[in-house]
Amino acid sequence: MHKDSSYIEEIKSNLSECKRRIMYLGKEDISPHKNIRKETIKKRFPRKYSKEIDNALTTLINQKRLIRLYRNNNYALNALGLKVAQSVKKDYFDEMYSDLSRIIMINP
Repeated sequence: MHKDSSYIEEIKSNLSECKRRIMYLGKEDISPHKNIRKETIKKRFPRKYSKEIDNALTTLINQKRLIRLYRNNNYALNALGLKVAQSVKKDYFDEMYSDLSRIIMINP
């Protein structure tokens, strides 16, 4: 299994917005030693994604193999999933705070 940055970028580019949000949530709340329930995922998502969550989780488990089923309705990230989740979180952080560096440079 490849774990270099180009492979991670390829995986991220193939993820839908719902799957990217699940991976971001995974970085926040799931680690290899922790798990998260499906109900918690659904509770933290906006309503517009409620229909897509089940299909997205199934795809992330079976096709992408980024998340594993820990117990019934409990999910955990595997090693590659953790790297993708870290990268997704970094992308969201960079997007959210892209103008912050300009503001800091203007107002020292």
